[in-house]
Amino acid sequence: MSVLGLICAVGLSGMAVAGSIDAPGLPSGGSGMYTLQNLYDYLTSGATLTVQSSFQEPTSGPGSTMKTTKDIGDTLKAFFDECNATTAAEVKSGNKFFCTQPGSWGVQTGIAQLVLTPTPTLTPTLTPTLTAIPTETPVYASCKAIKDAIPSASDGIYTINPSGSSPFDVYCDMSTDDGGWTLVARIISSSQGHRNTGAYGTLSSPTQGSAAKLSDPVINTLATSWIRFRCNSYTDYFDPAQRSFNAAPTSAPYAIDRCKDTYTSPSWSTGSDATYPYHTGLRTGECNSSNYIAYGRYLGDGYTGCGGNGEGFPDGWQGEGTVYVK
Repeated sequence: MSVLGLICAVGLSGMAVAGSIDAPGLPSGGSGMYTLQNLYDYLTSGATLTVQSSFQEPTSGPGSTMKTTKDIGDTLKAFFDECNATTAAEVKSGNKFFCTQPGSWGVQTGIAQLVLTPTPTLTPTLTPTLTAIPTETPVYASCKAIKDAIPSASDGIYTINPSGSSPFDVYCDMSTDDGGWTLVARIISSSQGHRNTGAYGTLSSPTQGSAAKLSDPVINTLATSWIRFRCNSYTDYFDPAQRSFNAAPTSAPYAIDRCKDTYTSPSWSTGSDATYPYHTGLRTGECNSSNYIAYGRYLGDGYTGCGGNGEGFPDGWQGEGTVYVK
């Protein structure tokens, strides 16, 4: 009996050393785990991962909406299968991504550089039936040539080249008397600049406040059919075929006097004072039955501008006007 009691005592003592069979008790804090549903929602919609602040006893068994580890694994794999970037070279430099390829599994950093592709320049191909558009606007010989080529041309500054050497700008009247008139002289009452046979001043407008004219040779090159002379309120037309224009002749005949009162007059009339030294350049004779106008005056008498014997002319031949040709 004593032996048996000793054996039992030893056996009971060994069981106590091995551990307690009492329940360990409830967790001291929260569960410390995410639920499978929480993990699934995070992967599919970015829902915030949360851990319960205190231990939660299940209130019921798994329901139809409960996600399993298989659901999570299949969804995660599907996301990676949809991703086109599988290597670092396919991702923009500095961007991180997760690679599932063998040998490079895990978080990677992209190394690719952004390269802009230039837009190609299209080169048109012209067929033999197409006419190439000129790269430069053609320069015509006169305002008349411009009007003939471009009937819709309006009044203004144009570039012409009557001699075929050096182009220059002129003012063109494209609306009066069928248009195509080149301004060649501006007469100012306080100046005798228009009496120079060479070019004088800068000529750019029929209303400019300073005297100016083109050179006589250029005027005669441009005046192939008509000269239109206006002094104060009077205008007459002259025939350049009679003789060359001369702004300051030194001997007779001093002026062109073959003229018309209007642009539409049927014929030219010839004056009688072309040999009178005071009337230089242009001088109307029988063109106007009651009045005449003359371009300039003899330099020796000190007069300036243009003049005539009609109304509207101040004393001393201090008239102003313009000369156009075509």
